Amino acid sequence: MLNWRRDPEREMRLKELEKRSKQLERELALLDWMHSELDLIEADLPSSSSPPPTTAANSSGC
Repeated sequence: MLNWRRDPEREMRLKELEKRSKQLERELALLDWMHSELDLIEADLPSSSSPPPTTAANSSGC
């Protein structure tokens, strides 16, 4: 039979990893936006009117 006890350390680590994953997704979105802006500049086109995506609301120093 499986042991379904909760492991607080494992749960905390999982939450940290989920938080870091979301932060990396935000950073990747910002990098994608920056690349598209650079492509427009290199093509001598006006930059997009869309603002850059926000990155960190709560950075944990990672």
